[in-house]
Amino acid sequence: MQANPYTNITVSDAQVIVRPDMYRKIRMMLGQWSVIPTKITYKNYSGQTLTTTYSDNEAFEILENDPKWMSDPEKAAKVSRLQLFPLKMTYFKNDPRNICPDYDIAYGVYNKMAIFPAFKYLMRSTTGR
Repeated sequence: MQANPYTNITVSDAQVIVRPDMYRKIRMMLGQWSVIPTKITYKNYSGQTLTTTYSDNEAFEILENDPKWMSDPEKAAKVSRLQLFPLKMTYFKNDPRNICPDYDIAYGVYNKMAIFPAFKYLMRSTTGR
């Protein structure tokens, strides 16, 4: 029953766009959302290796509330780490089909899709619109 909203999605659709809040909630439900910052290393534009702290929550706040994050290498490193986390959903269900009046056949449905968040900066671009 939980997959019912997705039953109209065909295998050829395979790409699902969700609001950023939904993306965050899905990651939280999967237990894959960090709140406590940990140390990470990243390379800046000139190739130097630098250290900073990272949490998904912090990167999400930067991405949603700081329109100039792309010009700050540290913030850009945090945001790219958040965005590079793929979400994929798969489900299987038996879908009863009435092929002829005397028989109901359970038709197996297997579906998988990639889930992408539509962050603000994407929606402002020509491609995003």
